[in-house]
Amino acid sequence: MTGKPGRPRKEDKPEEAPEDKKSMGRVYPGDYKLFYGPHDKGAAKPSFCYPQRMEKLEEEVRGMRRSLEMGFVTAERKMAFEAKLKQREERLDSLKANTERVHKIIDKDRDAWHRRRKELAEIIREATPSHKDIEKRRVNPFRELRKEKEGGLGEIKKEYIVISRALGEESNVSFLQRD
Repeated sequence: MTGKPGRPRKEDKPEEAPEDKKSMGRVYPGDYKLFYGPHDKGAAKPSFCYPQRMEKLEEEVRGMRRSLEMGFVTAERKMAFEAKLKQREERLDSLKANTERVHKIIDKDRDAWHRRRKELAEIIREATPSHKDIEKRRVNPFRELRKEKEGGLGEIKKEYIVISRALGEESNVSFLQRD
């Protein structure tokens, strides 16, 4: 089979090296999406960003174990209760393992993650209207929301929050707003 004159066939094109998405103009060692675990499917942020949920799950597992040990569960419900307890324990172990994995990723190059966080803070600070503009009502909130969604500022804020939580730093983006 021959192609059009002057054009090489698809088979004749040399293989191009796939471009690594992680190295596309980024100064940090990886992408914050590495922090998502297998149980975070569809979640806005990784599970370690919600420490209250993990504490609640730990408390629930402790209470279920205590109920089982003290004999508060009837014989008819014991098998179902044990299966539920096992499921919750596996989830808790998975969450703890993911948190440890995130800390290992951060510890490999903590300085680069701090630089990336500082860079994101600067972007957010510049893109967010000042307190003074908001007080004097110079800003249209609907236009700002649309700009945030279309301009990708929402994704930048999410990245800032996730990296901040992984580093153990303050993650509130409202503190970045200018005066």
